[in-house]
Amino acid sequence: MVDAPVTMSIITEGAGTHFLIFLQHMIITGSKHYGVESTPLHSNNRWDKWSHGLEFQIRGTIPGQSGGIMKRNIKLSKTWWNVPGKESTEERLEYFNDIIVKHGAIHFGMIHHYPTWLEEHFSNINILFYLGETAEVSKKCWNLSKMKNGSTREFDPQLGDHTRTAVQKNPPICTVDYDDLYTKNDRESVRKFINFTLSIRATEAQLDLLQYWIDLYTAKNDKLLLNYSN
Repeated sequence: MVDAPVTMSIITEGAGTHFLIFLQHMIITGSKHYGVESTPLHSNNRWDKWSHGLEFQIRGTIPGQSGGIMKRNIKLSKTWWNVPGKESTEERLEYFNDIIVKHGAIHFGMIHHYPTWLEEHFSNINILFYLGETAEVSKKCWNLSKMKNGSTREFDPQLGDHTRTAVQKNPPICTVDYDDLYTKNDRESVRKFINFTLSIRATEAQLDLLQYWIDLYTAKNDKLLLNYSN
């Protein structure tokens, strides 16, 4: 077993990663977008194009690591999935070893599902941030992703099951519940998300701005789901 740190943040597919990047970006840059017209939106509430070139940010440290932004250093295709990609397990491990030699740690950045196969090879796995979700939320987010991205892949409930089991065994440093953040638009959950991921103290005015956008985003998603049949 390799004991070099392996870090990741987990946001289930369809749960608005690119929208969360937008929220982070507004705080980082001091932007004050208040009208939908001032921010390029797709009609189906898909934010991928807006956030092109930006990454979901985690700032701070884990034990034994230096501070600053936790930058993703994984580039190899399919390494975050629980099924093999084009490369073999041996090729993956060789690739990971090269990263450890160069950087001292493996950082996946933001991924959608916990890669259970890592546990066979790495002993120091750290989940930095987790957008907590139930099986019901996982299916709802998959439906949103399918509508927005036109995916033809079938929903695999085991991916969410594996993730939820993993976070019970290895609790994340920070968990924010999906329903608290989006459905309830709970102010303290929004504060927790921003304060942890950006390592700052959000102001009340900043929280007002973020909650304004979360209301818009959630209402648009709810409208999409009303017109969707499984």
